[in-house]
Amino acid sequence: MPLTWIRKQRENFRSYLLCAPDVQYRFNAKEYSIHFTGCSLYPQGYPAIVNRLGDFKGTNLLADIGNGTMNILYVNNKKAVENRCWTEKFGVNQCMLSEMKNTGDIARKRIYDRILERCVPVRINNQNIREQIASESMKQAKNLFS
Repeated sequence: MPLTWIRKQRENFRSYLLCAPDVQYRFNAKEYSIHFTGCSLYPQGYPAIVNRLGDFKGTNLLADIGNGTMNILYVNNKKAVENRCWTEKFGVNQCMLSEMKNTGDIARKRIYDRILERCVPVRINNQNIREQIASESMKQAKNLFS
């Protein structure tokens, strides 16, 4: 769950996820049946470090850096401090756009645009999302440089 939702919505979301404990579905022409006996919900990014908590000493910060946001969580004495977490609206895309705006090297600007272009799936619902994102990135870049 997103960090800022975990305290307020954990139990309601757990109830929602467990409202149908038996689920049947078909995937790749094969039938599946699942019975849920419980549900554990953790702050976003936390599962990535849970098996390494033994290495953590004192106070640490977990930063889950996404395309548009960065979720930050304090980990103190190997435990998540859920009341000390927040989301910054500054992710990879904003960093790249900032770098494109501030660099004087046109070759670097092209490299960053190609990275932005390739960091998304090719098709979702049979639409070429990569081209849409690249087009939007170019519009943003043009606005930055004009």
